[in-house]
Amino acid sequence: FGKEDAAMSLGWIYAGVADLYEVSEDGRQGAALSNYTNAATFTFARRFTPALSLGVTLRYIQQNIANINAYTVGFDFGAHVRFVRDWYIGKARIPMSKVRLGATLHRVGQKYPWTTTKYWVGQGQSSGSSANEKFPLIGRAGITTAWFGDRALISFDGEFNQKQST
Repeated sequence: FGKEDAAMSLGWIYAGVADLYEVSEDGRQGAALSNYTNAATFTFARRFTPALSLGVTLRYIQQNIANINAYTVGFDFGAHVRFVRDWYIGKARIPMSKVRLGATLHRVGQKYPWTTTKYWVGQGQSSGSSANEKFPLIGRAGITTAWFGDRALISFDGEFNQKQST
């Protein structure tokens, strides 16, 4: 968009596994099983000031395993901060204009509501079960700075995942 202050992106990912079959308790191969994922994304990002850019991704995911479908919608958020001026402490110059900070939060609000009733009724059983599989939140943050006339870039980042240690 005008003056490179904003950007949009559309994305689609399809992933699947072929030749997947049911196997009985005695090892006999049964019917073919479906197993695929579709993910569609829309991202919008904007630079609001020379120092601050923000972005958001809307994500829709459909998962199919053995003809059992689950759908979810979620968001990712991101921020980028750039210091536009150097700092001075007395006469000492701190080159803050070379420092960039970034942070993201992924999978906000995403969960799969699974229901296996359709599958098990098709197998001759009377019912199935239901569960909500919540996606773990993932947060990332990083800092980078350029040194030696922008010939070296020094970076540090970290990640937080609800299901793993930092």
